[in-house]
Amino acid sequence: ASASAAMRAVFDLAARVAERPATPVRIEGEVGTGKEVLARFIHERTAARRKAAFVAVACSGGGEDRLLAELLGRAGPGPASAGALERATGGTLYLDEVGDLPPQVQNELLRVCKTGRFRRLGGVGDQPFDARMIAASTTDLGRLVRKGGFRADLFHRLDVFRLLVPPLRERREDILPLGRFFLAQFARQWVRPVPALSASAEAALLAHDWPGNVRELRNVVEGALIAQQGETVEASSLRIESGPRDAGESFFAVRLGRGDALPTLAEVEKGYLEAVLRHAHGNRAEVSRVLGISYPTVTRKIAEYGIELPR
Repeated sequence: ASASAAMRAVFDLAARVAERPATPVRIEGEVGTGKEVLARFIHERTAARRKAAFVAVACSGGGEDRLLAELLGRAGPGPASAGALERATGGTLYLDEVGDLPPQVQNELLRVCKTGRFRRLGGVGDQPFDARMIAASTTDLGRLVRKGGFRADLFHRLDVFRLLVPPLRERREDILPLGRFFLAQFARQWVRPVPALSASAEAALLAHDWPGNVRELRNVVEGALIAQQGETVEASSLRIESGPRDAGESFFAVRLGRGDALPTLAEVEKGYLEAVLRHAHGNRAEVSRVLGISYPTVTRKIAEYGIELPR
C-alpha cells in the first residue's frame, strides 16, 4: 500500500476498473513512475483475466514491420509464430508508449478494436481477440491527437478509463517506504541482512526531486546496497545524480550550482531538518523518529534556525 493519498486514490480507481474486464484503460505518467506495475495490478485484480497472460509490447523504437509482426504474429512462409494479440487473448495486452506506434500499426490496432479479430501476417483467416487493452504513455496522448500524430478514432477506443500516475516528487511520503522496500527486496535477493537507512541517508533521499521517479530510486538503492559495508546505509553510499532542478531543487544543488562557498555544518543541518519537516508535514514526532534525535531537540533546533513549519 502506498503512503501517499494520491497513489492510494490511483490504486482505488485501478481496483474499481479491475471489476470491468472488458474496459480499456489508459495510463499516463512520467518515465519511471510505475505504469506497468499499475497495469499488472489491474490484471491481477481482474478475476476473469488473471489466470491468462499479461503480455507487454514496447511500442517505441522498433519500426513498423517489427511491431506488426510482434502484434499480429506470422503465418508463413517460414516458421509460424503467435503474436502478442494471440498470446494475450483471455488476459491483458499492455501497450507501452502507445503514442509511438507508426500509422500502419495504429490502423491494424484500430481494426482489432472495432472487430475483435486479427489476422497473422501471411494468414488467410481471422482469429478472435478477447483481452483487456491497457495503453500507457509518458506524453499527453490527447495533445498528440490534436497535432495529428495519433489517430483520433483509436485514441477514443483506448481512452475509456484514464489513470494518471503522479511523479514521485509530488508524493514524497512514498520515498522512504519505497526506499526501504527496495532495500529489503535486494537484500533478500542477495541473501543478505536487510540494512537500515541512516538519518542522513533518509534526509538525502527526501531532498532529491527524483526526475527518474521510482525507477531512479530503485537504482539508487541497489547501488547503495552494493556500496555499503555495515549494517546501515549512509548518505555517502547513495549515488544520487545532481542536475537541473526546478523550484523544488535541493538545498545543496542550489548552493553548489551557483558556485557559492560550501555550506557550513549548521547550514547543512538546517537543510536536512527543513527537508524532513517538509516530508513530515511539520510533524515533530515524525521528524524526531527519522533523524534519531529527541522531540525537545527538534523543537529547539526549529527555533534556533528560525524554520517556519509547513502548513
